[in-house]
Amino acid sequence: MENRKQHSILEAIRHAQRRPEDDPSNTQTADAISAHYRNANVGDVAVVRETYAGFLNFRVTKIEAIKGPRLYLAYEPMYGGPAFYLAVGKNRRSPTGQAHLVIPTQQIRDFAAGNPNGKQIGGSLTNFPYRERSGLGRTSLIGKRKSSKTE
Repeated sequence: MENRKQHSILEAIRHAQRRPEDDPSNTQTADAISAHYRNANVGDVAVVRETYAGFLNFRVTKIEAIKGPRLYLAYEPMYGGPAFYLAVGKNRRSPTGQAHLVIPTQQIRDFAAGNPNGKQIGGSLTNFPYRERSGLGRTSLIGKRKSSKTE
């Protein structure tokens, strides 16, 4: 019974964290995003993907500064601040949050222009492409909690 409960909880979380089908950043990988921003310069266009409050937003902005391993943007997301890590595209103050960098393709710019207030995505959350590579996310934390309780 315990195993079934854990399995159903994990399935519910995976379902809630899926990416919307019409998300133009669906095909972007963490490695591609990292490579793009490592080669960026001050003044280049950057895009922040946000999924706050059940809405998908793409904020088109410019890179204001590059200092060491961090990139600073003109736009500041709702949570976390304007600094992002170059290597992974995550927000410096909120690396597991719902704002991260994506590659500014024309499709993403068109989506941002067509949906200035975002697009409602219902129960879908973030599941950004860094989750699998870095082992971050709710499913790994649930597994850690369960194993620590049984010890």
